[in-house]
Amino acid sequence: TKLADAVEYWALRRMLAAIGRSDVCMLLIDATHPISGVDKRLGRRILTEYKPCLIVVTKWDLVDGRKNTKGEVVNAEHYQEYIEKELPGLSNCPIVFTSSKTNMGLKEAVDVAFDLQRQSLTRVPTAKLNSVIREILTKRGPSSKLGTTAKVLYVSQVSVAPPTIVMVVNKPQLFTKPYMRYLLNRLHEELPFEEIPIKVHVRERQRAAVEDLKTR
Repeated sequence: TKLADAVEYWALRRMLAAIGRSDVCMLLIDATHPISGVDKRLGRRILTEYKPCLIVVTKWDLVDGRKNTKGEVVNAEHYQEYIEKELPGLSNCPIVFTSSKTNMGLKEAVDVAFDLQRQSLTRVPTAKLNSVIREILTKRGPSSKLGTTAKVLYVSQVSVAPPTIVMVVNKPQLFTKPYMRYLLNRLHEELPFEEIPIKVHVRERQRAAVEDLKTR
């Protein structure tokens, strides 16, 4: 919770500012050290800024195939589980294992970063988006204890980087946080945004709002 000195403080401030300016973030994790509080803080900022993120594990040549403090042999699958546990909000982010000594993974990391940027700039046609949303709600839609069901009147992607989707519905209050988590997971599966953050805004039906969306 405390930073070691003024240098570390200003370094963190610069990193946080860089996240805001970025198109894609590369979060570097040193494989020879535990994931730190600063790493987690940067991860949370990346999430709140809705930035595409690539987790780059460095110094992998010093860790791969060796035993950790628990006597377990470390491999890529084992380390990926460790990252998902320590940085749960970044579980959709791709992971690249690198070594500057052997040049392993360096070109791959750059290629993945450009792919993430392409994903963030993708627009999904309105017809396809409406079809995907309605299919998701047909299989599992939100409803109240009184039996009220949610109806989606119109859906549109209004911007990119990050992809931002507006849903006009009859009962916004039915779209609770648990259901929105489910909906986002399904959208990651069904749309070309598998590895990047998506913004979804749920609005109540208003004729003017619907007409505005249809003109976008």
